[in-house]
Amino acid sequence: ELDAGNYAGATLTVARSGTASSDDSFGIDATGASFTISGGTLVVSSQSIASFSSSGGTLTVTFTSYATPSLVDAVLQRVTYANSDDAPPSSVNLAWSLSDGNSGGQGSGGALSATGTATVSITPLDGLPEPTAPASITATEGAAYSFTGGTLISLTDADGGGPATIKVTLSVGQGTLTLGTTTGLTFLTGDGTADASISFTASQTDADTALGSLSYTATSSSANSDTLSVSVAGRTPGAISLSAL
Repeated sequence: ELDAGNYAGATLTVARSGTASSDDSFGIDATGASFTISGGTLVVSSQSIASFSSSGGTLTVTFTSYATPSLVDAVLQRVTYANSDDAPPSSVNLAWSLSDGNSGGQGSGGALSATGTATVSITPLDGLPEPTAPASITATEGAAYSFTGGTLISLTDADGGGPATIKVTLSVGQGTLTLGTTTGLTFLTGDGTADASISFTASQTDADTALGSLSYTATSSSANSDTLSVSVAGRTPGAISLSAL
């Protein structure tokens, strides 16, 4: 019934074939389009022609009565896809479905749908390493606690690539941090000895070695608890809960 131009309630869905993946995200690119985007709404001349959302690896676009065949075509041609996996597959098959949403207003026969699939090739990028750290540790006030064994802080690079130099930042709210090994590090904040905050650039190998030599000293001002933040620039910081006895 869509040939008649009645798109009220029509819905486009796009997701990975078989099972939707949270690694997949979709959007609508309005660059050069006849519509604009306001939040999750597609707008033409102050009128909403559709709403859209991308959640759990599924794109859903719901059209309104203000949508026209040409506008719907424009939306379909501007669907975007991105994959957040550090080690993605070489390609994914995406399944799409366009339902007219007919509940009687477009004619008899109920809702009708058109379906299809498309293969998207993925070019992986060298991702940044991600810090791996324990959720919490218990230290003794005034004594250096070394992050070794099961509490070792290290860098994990899922795709095995990454830039030649990375920036690492460590900070605590109360105690101090010391790096036993600083070879290859260029310090931006602190010097690696009894610092509340340390920031440096280094190769991933040298940064990983330095993190493996990290120790924390709780001070009397730590008030029995502290938080260690570990971050690689461009990644979401990790936090370690520190308890002092």
